[in-house]
Amino acid sequence: MRRQISTMLSVGLMAVGMLAAAPRAAHAQNVWVFDQMDTTPLKPCFRVGKGDWVDFGGIGPQGQFAWGDFIDIAKGALGADPNATQVLVRFTWASFNAPGPITCPSVSDEPNGKTVFMVDGKTPVYIFVGGAEEVRKVVPSKQEDPGHDQN
Repeated sequence: MRRQISTMLSVGLMAVGMLAAAPRAAHAQNVWVFDQMDTTPLKPCFRVGKGDWVDFGGIGPQGQFAWGDFIDIAKGALGADPNATQVLVRFTWASFNAPGPITCPSVSDEPNGKTVFMVDGKTPVYIFVGGAEEVRKVVPSKQEDPGHDQN
């Protein structure tokens, strides 16, 4: 009996973990950054307008990270207008393989070009780093190709 309860508890915890790791529905915007490089960890950096770049941690080679409800993050951490329903966000990254301390670039620098996307609270955004940066917004519809915007 204990073995069955333990097994059922383990299966239940695995199911909850899988649901928590699954992408959210289109009604809550997520921003995913994928590091497609084989050996280079990266530090993702975001900003709104001409403000400072904000450090969002680190992502290992062939790794990924997601931030949910990004419009709230843009309002809280990036200084976007608290009443905005859409925010234009810029993304860049710093390499952990660079010499010296690993920090986001200074305000005027965009060393990797720039990736710009609209945060609207609904449409997921996927950013791929490695070779070329690309933003892909997934429109919640039956379109074959939801479109992408390269910058």
